[in-house]
Amino acid sequence: MLKRSSALSWDDIQYHNVIFVGSPKFNPHLKDFPSNRDFVIEGSVIRNLRPLAGEREEYRDVWKTKVELVEDYALIDRSPGLHDRGDIMVLASSSTDGTWAAVEYVTEAAHAREIVNKLRQPSGDLPKSYQVLIKAKFKEQVPVEISYVTHRILQESP
Repeated sequence: MLKRSSALSWDDIQYHNVIFVGSPKFNPHLKDFPSNRDFVIEGSVIRNLRPLAGEREEYRDVWKTKVELVEDYALIDRSPGLHDRGDIMVLASSSTDGTWAAVEYVTEAAHAREIVNKLRQPSGDLPKSYQVLIKAKFKEQVPVEISYVTHRILQESP
């Protein structure tokens, strides 16, 4: 079922799998979830709170003009739902175009295989909770190139 975030109830979130499309500023429920994340969206920046070797502390969008986005970063964030019921996924960026790229990345077969290959554990299992950072390049607001940047497998909250 598709719902606007303003019409989404906590019962919906508690008893169903939920995919939030868009940044936390457009999905107010997200501010109430526990935050043990390595990557967070703050305005037009994705901050890397615990950078690993070779990673940046922040990832910023690049604009050619005030209306022409050239490059942006997006997050794919998955975690168990409330009380371990279902799953919650967040596909978000600081821009609508970047969010579109995140949605495309998880729904296009080649990119989905890439995520699975990057996240698969030695046991063959996939983690319950993770974040994937991607980069997208745009032409006329269309994501024409989307690439993996890095990911984190997140520890479950106690």
